Amino acid sequence: MKVYLSYLGCRVNQSEIEGIASLYRSRGAEIVESPQEADIIVINTCAVTKEAERKSRQHIRRLRRANPRARLIAIGCYVELVGERIFELGVDQAYGNRDKHRVLGEGLNAFFFMEEGLSYHSRPFVKVQDGCDANCSYCLIRRLRGKGLSRPLNDVVSEVRRLISLGYDEVTLVGVHLGSYGRDIGSSLRELVEVLLRLDGLRLLRLGSVEPFDIDDSFLELYDRFDNLAPHLHLPLQSGSDRVLRLMRRPYTVEGYLNLVYKLKRLREHFNVTTDIMVGFPTETDEDFSGTIEVVRRANFGRVHIFRYSPRPFTDASRMPPLPEEVLDERLELLRKEALKSALRFNEGLVGKRFNAVLLEDGSALLPQYVEVFIPEGVGRGKRWITVLIEKATSIGVYGRAL
Repeated sequence: MKVYLSYLGCRVNQSEIEGIASLYRSRGAEIVESPQEADIIVINTCAVTKEAERKSRQHIRRLRRANPRARLIAIGCYVELVGERIFELGVDQAYGNRDKHRVLGEGLNAFFFMEEGLSYHSRPFVKVQDGCDANCSYCLIRRLRGKGLSRPLNDVVSEVRRLISLGYDEVTLVGVHLGSYGRDIGSSLRELVEVLLRLDGLRLLRLGSVEPFDIDDSFLELYDRFDNLAPHLHLPLQSGSDRVLRLMRRPYTVEGYLNLVYKLKRLREHFNVTTDIMVGFPTETDEDFSGTIEVVRRANFGRVHIFRYSPRPFTDASRMPPLPEEVLDERLELLRKEALKSALRFNEGLVGKRFNAVLLEDGSALLPQYVEVFIPEGVGRGKRWITVLIEKATSIGVYGRAL
């Protein structure tokens, strides 16, 4: 049996598709590189924005055309959103988020965890949490993913230990609302992270996106105590206006957010904070948008993921009058320019410094700060970690030389 796997969207979707690949392998299937070769095709879909919906539909149709004879299975958020209408796209089977684990039959859980047969690329992502209990006024994910669900701590530890035994000494934890990990099982993200950081052989632990309202001082002290906790956090900002944050139902203020950023940067030299920012939330004024630009300048973000407000069904924000498209276009362009300046400033601070970096499959490397290093002269195969001297900065990464 030959299986082709694809995903759109977030790291959680990536982690899930990697887990599905591992499970198929454990049952004797071959994972193939093109849909034309496959007997079974699985696509993990996304619906976080209208554009994500469009891409999900487009990709499903493309896969169907590429191999009309294969069994085409769609799973994930777009399936959850459209229900039975998914079959109009030529899909043979479909599973929403609440039952996507059934793609390989019964007896599996939402985390696709098995003791045997897991196989990863160079950087494993370990899914530890699903669902969301937040109530942002613009977001559909709570409806699509359901309430927060944490993976048992011992299960996570077992998987990370096994990964270490297989030679993977750098691991990234991911979740839909990662910062809420443990609230449903009497634990916390802080507890999980500390347990993992104490494991022998774990050289670097990275975290996926964490909401700023889920980080407290007891969590921050882990950066003081453990060198193997990566000096990088992705903290979604969404807006630099307190008024807009209230309308979004984001439970923090701009100054509170910036104070958290400053604390992190004091804890570690070259600490990298990256973020998400939404442009054009309904009623956003020029003054609100100027506040966002100001936060980007003050925070010195290493990377900004910018996205246009997209009205989602069933959300309170979707009932608010949208801004004109030309206003969104203008603000997007202004913010992109400011974000690139910010990334360049951060990366310039790395020039002349030496870092250990993990090698990626394409021959580049990734710093603990989650900055990509391009190495023009290349690196010999067989290594997992190298020491690099950073020689040049750009707004999308740095150039370095292997030492």
